[in-house]
Amino acid sequence: FGSDSLYFNTSGDKEGLYWDYLFFAHKLDQDVFKGGFILSNMEYPKSGVLEDLPNNEYRVNHKAQKAANAYAVFCETDDMPDCHIKFAFPVSPQMKGTCSLKSVMVNNTVEVADAVNATFVDGDVLSLEVTGYLAGKKTDKAEMKLAEFTTQKDSIVNNWTLLDLSKLGMVDSVRFALIPPVGKTVPKAVCIDNLFASITITSE
Repeated sequence: FGSDSLYFNTSGDKEGLYWDYLFFAHKLDQDVFKGGFILSNMEYPKSGVLEDLPNNEYRVNHKAQKAANAYAVFCETDDMPDCHIKFAFPVSPQMKGTCSLKSVMVNNTVEVADAVNATFVDGDVLSLEVTGYLAGKKTDKAEMKLAEFTTQKDSIVNNWTLLDLSKLGMVDSVRFALIPPVGKTVPKAVCIDNLFASITITSE
């Protein structure tokens, strides 16, 4: 994957994706990925032919065909932990830490885009909700539409798109939720990159 801002840690009780003080839920079962965040750097093919390609569930739907850096794919499952991103810092009477998320870049996977094109009709919307929590209490929620079909225009996100997270305020954990239309089966996955946060660690 080369040099990037996301890493995978395999030591001790902190196994999973992390970025400095932010830890990302990652669920494995006998070496099989079962949900949470996983790293990918799969590009959208220049040929535009996708049918015979493997792993489209982890391939970003970025039709500009720009060379891809590493990004994360979040896959929501029913048995995910309570928090999907957790702010973790050294705990002691002398240490204090704060975290405020600023923004994140979001895109669909190829598999999600294919499912939307195959099943959506006018009025169908696929949404992403990001909810912040502090000490177990909800702070606020940010939302964006990953796909929206209307009589005027059908729209599917196919480029990296900024989602403003500043309204979440101070958080210690975050949950992601993918909300498809009622009665529609769409893979609950989304690509994320460039997560910006303001993190402060102080000692007394």
